[in-house]
Amino acid sequence: MVDRTETALMAGIRKGVWNDTLPGVRILCRTFKVSPPTLQAATGRLLTAGVLLSDGPRRRLRISKSWSREKKPDALAGRERRRVLFLSGDPLSDMPHSRLEVFSGFRLECPDWDVRLQSLSFEDAKVPRRQWDQLIRTEEPDALVIFNGTPVIGRWAAKRKLKTVFIGGDSGGLPVPTIGMMARGLIRDAIDEFARHGHRHICMPVIGVFPRLQEGLGKTMAEEMERAGLPFDVSWNMPTSTQHDPDVLLNILTRVFKVRIPTAVIAMTWSDFVTIQSFLNTRRLAIPDDVSVLVLSTSSALRWVRPQLTHFTHGVGRVARTVRDWIDKGVPADCTPIALTVQIVRGGSVGPPRPGS
Repeated sequence: MVDRTETALMAGIRKGVWNDTLPGVRILCRTFKVSPPTLQAATGRLLTAGVLLSDGPRRRLRISKSWSREKKPDALAGRERRRVLFLSGDPLSDMPHSRLEVFSGFRLECPDWDVRLQSLSFEDAKVPRRQWDQLIRTEEPDALVIFNGTPVIGRWAAKRKLKTVFIGGDSGGLPVPTIGMMARGLIRDAIDEFARHGHRHICMPVIGVFPRLQEGLGKTMAEEMERAGLPFDVSWNMPTSTQHDPDVLLNILTRVFKVRIPTAVIAMTWSDFVTIQSFLNTRRLAIPDDVSVLVLSTSSALRWVRPQLTHFTHGVGRVARTVRDWIDKGVPADCTPIALTVQIVRGGSVGPPRPGS
């Protein structure tokens, strides 16, 4: 609600709905249908950004002249001020920890820029949606940073001449600079970690990714399993679905376990792990005594799991600096994706397979 209220306030300021000052708290709360604490949090952000000015308690907030309808703020303290909009397909309340970490790191890297984060439904879209244009008219960004970008939203951004960067996703051959995890390295390290403990029957369910990425992951999984001298059947070792839904994952796991109970499972994300753990609990299978589990990503919630999860961490500092340079100095002519720095963190969720399994 704070994010929505802040966006609505900014839209009103840019459209010139109010002259020099905002209305009183009661009027604004009625207008936006929010509580006073929510309004206070939203206006507090705009005060920090210099959009609003305060003359003290019980005085109406003033609108900075540099943020008037006629003049868009392109400079702050003699430096160019860019407006960068981060987009994620996840609701803000369900945003993965890694994305929030990248966003926070970027804001620290660019303290003089106007950096926003919005949730936008685009990951399953076959064609551009009207709400995308509405958001751009409201936010008026100089650049877009899109988590898990798609060819559809990439083409849409290109038509509107918006400077765009993907953090993860699939550009579909478009000249969109992309930075993200390289699946080959992650899968290789995960398989090596399991093989080191003697596992041979490894399953990695893949849900909610694009068909092109699915194909690439399947090829990588097959090559790395062969390199490790392990058997590979794509329908069992790497079952897939384009839908990212817990029920879909549960159905996939049910089919896999009917054929054979894996001794090791690779979870793509933290949310996938939660569903996998729930599934194992219903079958009274313990981690790692019955099934070892490894997660390819990270989350602040990982520290609450016992046994501690073996997982990968990603260096976000380089991401923030690279994206800043692309936006500030121009995107590279070579749009070959840049790999995130990753490191395995070993926990107690990986152990040797059960005897005879």
